[in-house]
Amino acid sequence: MNTIDIQRIVDQTEIINLLNRFVLSIDTRDYTTMRACLTNEVNFDYSALFGTIMPSAADELIEDVRQNHAGFRGLQHLTANHFVIVDGDSATCTANFIAHHFLPNDRGGNSWTLGGRYDYQLTQTETGWKISGCTIHVSWTDGNLQLFDLARQYLS
Repeated sequence: MNTIDIQRIVDQTEIINLLNRFVLSIDTRDYTTMRACLTNEVNFDYSALFGTIMPSAADELIEDVRQNHAGFRGLQHLTANHFVIVDGDSATCTANFIAHHFLPNDRGGNSWTLGGRYDYQLTQTETGWKISGCTIHVSWTDGNLQLFDLARQYLS
């Protein structure tokens, strides 16, 4: 094994750890860690889910995530089958996901779950790899589709 192969393995491991840290920070509502995972400007295309592209400033994206998830009693985002391609100081990672959202309520089911694929874009910075973008591809959903609206109402 040569130095290039070792560096490729190191980069892939660092990227997968970064993505795991990012989704875990969503579930634990650790917005400081979430921010540390992102470049200052990001391109999160969640149009397949919400019909819109998320804010491009990382701090605004985090505030959007905070508001969208604050009313839920439980969250669990799981990713698997990470496929990383490194090209110099940029990289992509495709990963399958399942995202569980839980909120006891009297207006339907208590959960909403979806599955699909995340396509991440990453940038190597002076402080390590950072997420610069993500496109979500939703393959399926199950449960109470009104849970996001209910979660926002419970905050009011």
